[in-house]
Amino acid sequence: MTGSAPALGGHAGPAPATSAGAGLRWVHDPDDDHACLRQLTAMHDLAGGRAVCHPTPGATWPVLIRDLLEALGKPRDALARERRLRGGARLVQVWMCAERVEHLVVLRAHLLRPPLLDRFAELAAATGTTIWLVWHHTDPPGPGRIGEIWSWPAAVDALRRGRVRPVSSEQVGLRSVDAIHCEAVTEARREARLWRVAPPRQRRYTQPGCELGALLQRLSIDAATWAELDLRLDAARAGFAIEGLTLVVPDAQHLRELIGPRLPAPVVTRLHRIVCPTSAVALLLAWATDARPGRIAGCMQRSVSPDGEHVDLLPGRYRIPGSVQVILRAALIEHRLRGLPPYTFLTRTDDTSYCAQAMANLITRVAGRAEVALPPSFERSDFSPERPFVAELVNTGRVRLEGAPPRPRLQPDHDSLPRRRRWRP
Repeated sequence: MTGSAPALGGHAGPAPATSAGAGLRWVHDPDDDHACLRQLTAMHDLAGGRAVCHPTPGATWPVLIRDLLEALGKPRDALARERRLRGGARLVQVWMCAERVEHLVVLRAHLLRPPLLDRFAELAAATGTTIWLVWHHTDPPGPGRIGEIWSWPAAVDALRRGRVRPVSSEQVGLRSVDAIHCEAVTEARREARLWRVAPPRQRRYTQPGCELGALLQRLSIDAATWAELDLRLDAARAGFAIEGLTLVVPDAQHLRELIGPRLPAPVVTRLHRIVCPTSAVALLLAWATDARPGRIAGCMQRSVSPDGEHVDLLPGRYRIPGSVQVILRAALIEHRLRGLPPYTFLTRTDDTSYCAQAMANLITRVAGRAEVALPPSFERSDFSPERPFVAELVNTGRVRLEGAPPRPRLQPDHDSLPRRRRWRP
């Protein structure tokens, strides 16, 4: 009954550490009670770390993979549409780890074939998840099965004592204006202290104003509506003023259209339905950072924070909202399972890198499948001038920061440049 992670994913890689309660648990429902089915189905809550799977009776392993991905919030035909049929088993493991699923409930387990039950043991060992196999049959599971046998009322009580559900997007929308404003002012003051002490050093091979554009992205990316965007911009000005700096942000319609809201609830929902982490991250970075396809293709694994909260690109550090951080975590987990080097991140299925044009084609194709529009500054060509987040307004002085120490000028490092040899006849 024992198994390993490579048997699921096809590529050798380190498996995540299993928790103390991970493994198989059998839930016996001898009367096939409708109340058991109803209460266990109500336990489904990905944000709370619980997933409920309704497997197809008599399913094969590929069909069961689609059932598991559907329980994780993916469309049933996602593997076929995104041409990831061969990596479906690994994607189940990736998304279970990224979503931090602690409990997986499998209903009608008595209708599954014995080899598939062995696969669940491997999945529990690879992901550190407690898998509850519900046995709706008069006879209990055979004595050769590994795992404890629970009654279904005891299983329901144990699942209810699981992880506390975080604040949902609906609850965030019901927060008061004062709470959102205070949170935005606190974030702006934290950013202002960094600029007041020492402004970030401008990176080489990048146009001026990129760091200020990245600052505006970090302050406004959480806005889900136009009213919240205006509220966060006002809070940003107030936070910088408290710290003795002046953030000049014009009240112009063009600025509001460039800044956002970038990731409203419908866009977040469509991003979560993409089953390929590489495709989802490419489209996410295009929307959240305004980076060109060449910048996204050159993103490295070490440039992404382990929790998926920040991404360091050449123009600066960009923040990823909490509603879509699971997508970055899934890409990091898949990168680790495939055993790729840290200087790569978004690669093809054959572990080769994307060029700029191939990344542009990927983002365009994924946006069409997910029914998500491309950001206003997205360009297919990688030879156009650099246009990071609202940089055209920063460079013209319409958005600026007053009162900060002067920026250090970068001097070219002539010793690091290749020297040209003199031609001798």
